[in-house]
Amino acid sequence: MERVFKTIMKIAFLRPRDNIVFSHRTIAYDIESNDILNAFDLDELPKYYQDYDWVFCLHDRERIEKIQEVRKYIKVACWSLEDPYELDQDFEVCRKYDYVFSMDEAAVDIRKRLGSKNISLLPLATNTKLYFPEDVIDEQYISDILLVGVAFPLRIKILNGLSDFVQSNNLKLKIIGWWWEKLNNKYLERNCVDKGLFPSDIVRQYYNGTKIVLEINRDLYLTNLKVDATTPGRAFNSLACRKFTISDYRQTTPQYFDLENELIVFKNIEDLKEKILYYMDALNERERIETNGYKRILSSHTIVYRINEMKKILEEKQLTQ
Repeated sequence: MERVFKTIMKIAFLRPRDNIVFSHRTIAYDIESNDILNAFDLDELPKYYQDYDWVFCLHDRERIEKIQEVRKYIKVACWSLEDPYELDQDFEVCRKYDYVFSMDEAAVDIRKRLGSKNISLLPLATNTKLYFPEDVIDEQYISDILLVGVAFPLRIKILNGLSDFVQSNNLKLKIIGWWWEKLNNKYLERNCVDKGLFPSDIVRQYYNGTKIVLEINRDLYLTNLKVDATTPGRAFNSLACRKFTISDYRQTTPQYFDLENELIVFKNIEDLKEKILYYMDALNERERIETNGYKRILSSHTIVYRINEMKKILEEKQLTQ
């Protein structure tokens, strides 16, 4: 008998556990708020196995054994959001899923070299229901330069390198996020840092209130598996707010953005200083680039776009079995 394949797949989204890290909780919210996939708690899933072809979840080490029970009845795909930074811990765990999506291209390559077959790249993206252009008048959110993120060592190094430059050029720098007491820079801590974990609607106002967003991706990190991050994980949210963005460079950044017309990258601190001064004055060029970056986000880097990519990959997987 000829086998009949489903051409329209139905995929359920497994909600993460309550104590999942903040960034993963945000992405889970991004998926649910776009009404792309029907979301269920782990204990609800058994009621709906017959209605779905796959379960999609954010990679979850803590519940992996319970997820094995789910796999007895339905296939489970995960999105690994810490690649390659936790690749050492996650490699064997991810083998316990039927399919793995990784946010980093280098991690995909090394997983394949080590024997993983059911794996594809699925980069980060943004939720345009949360990040979008808007007018901001509250002085709290107004700045010349903004950095959003946790105080990882690379960010600390670059910001300390900008401290005298910011002061001598009378630029208003805003830094928001966790752990910035690690700066060990009294001027920056006293004048530039808003410490805390801010919800998306507040972060959006910070983005929309600045002239230049400085995006510094998480540190390049050499794991025991000898792989560095190659895929840019940031800039999606700031460009979704149609804000001019200068980012550090990652190996695959040109695959996501035109580096002259959508996103500007810097090579080192001196290059960054030159570009900040140039684009602070070049208003028309700044507006042209940020508008192009915004259009790129809407066409290629939304959560809706990304989840549809995931669905296509799983559908192709189903058809070839």
